[in-house]
Amino acid sequence: MYNPSNLELAESLGLVETLPIGAVLNTQWLQGCLILDEKGFICTGIGLIDSESWPLQ
Repeated sequence: MYNPSNLELAESLGLVETLPIGAVLNTQWLQGCLILDEKGFICTGIGLIDSESWPLQ
């Protein structure tokens, strides 16, 4: 499962950047396909380390 503490750690280390793409996020259609944070941003990098949603096959 996605662990929000990983995102907090990455933010504290200065490894996270937020890039506004538009006035309103339009990522709700990605729910179930990609891991989104509580604000609807797509999780990448260190935010996926503990995710069970991306098992190795």
